Amino acid sequence: MLRILGAYFFRVIMDCDETYNYWEPMHYMLYGSGMKTWENDAAHKFRSFGYEGLHALFGFLLGGFYGEDKITVFYRVRAALGIGCALCETFLYTAVRARFGGRVALFTLLGLMFSPGMLQSAHSFLPTTFTMCWFMLCWGFWLKGMHAAAVSAAAVGVCVGFPFSVFSLAPMLVHILWETLPQALLFPLARALPASVSAALGWVRPARKPSLTWGSLAALGGVVASGLATATAVTLSCAAVDRVYYGEWTFFQWNTIEYNIFQKGGNGQGSNNFKEPENEHWSWFLLNLTLNFNVFALLAALSPLVLLGLCITAWQRGGGGAVPRI
Repeated sequence: MLRILGAYFFRVIMDCDETYNYWEPMHYMLYGSGMKTWENDAAHKFRSFGYEGLHALFGFLLGGFYGEDKITVFYRVRAALGIGCALCETFLYTAVRARFGGRVALFTLLGLMFSPGMLQSAHSFLPTTFTMCWFMLCWGFWLKGMHAAAVSAAAVGVCVGFPFSVFSLAPMLVHILWETLPQALLFPLARALPASVSAALGWVRPARKPSLTWGSLAALGGVVASGLATATAVTLSCAAVDRVYYGEWTFFQWNTIEYNIFQKGGNGQGSNNFKEPENEHWSWFLLNLTLNFNVFALLAALSPLVLLGLCITAWQRGGGGAVPRI
């Protein structure tokens, strides 16, 4: 209900990119007219009509196909985005509760409910919102131990939404590799780690070298194949839609990376390199993080100290302490 109310009563448009890079192309796909920005121009092709077309499909089903008023369709799409985000949040909450218990799940729920950033982004027509929702599914599957599903959800979020978000997946991917790689391959590393470190991280130090089995290899292959298949399918689907609207085959993911990192038309440092006067100072991002997540941002910043404390406690107990497994 909170997300639906936000869709109808929160400030309608907070970002000019949302208006001209996404709502206008969606209007063009539904009604045949709409404005275009330089990001949607054929010379750059930074935006995917595949992503916009997915929302246009919702607009079509929610009233566009029978001539419903455009304003009504607009609000229905926003409400649908809010409902979709709420479902992803619920899935993440249930996964946290199943893995860590009701107390941690309650803090998670409070963080989601009272975050101004979530209130604003839940119903936004932006790739970052799309990625956020799929990453919540990804983390939920991860906490449930469904690694293949987690990697597939992450692939959708990265390949359809915001490509640079892949860097935030590094800790999860390392953990999944540790859980799915055959223990025979990891035996030297596991034996080399101090007992206190292994206990703090919840890692198992085998007493003897385990054997390599077909089952362990199949588990690893399933995770890799699931991620690659999903990434390939969604990337080609976006490219096929872009082929229709741009007139040529293109991959907006590579176009975005090439512009921001490899200096083709850009400065090679992204849009916020902190060196040019027109870009925000690094403190702006710190203040924005605090504003969006209030006390939970501070708690997240302190989490490395908590992990360090767990390591010290496990070391003092000789590696036998009861440490929460992550």
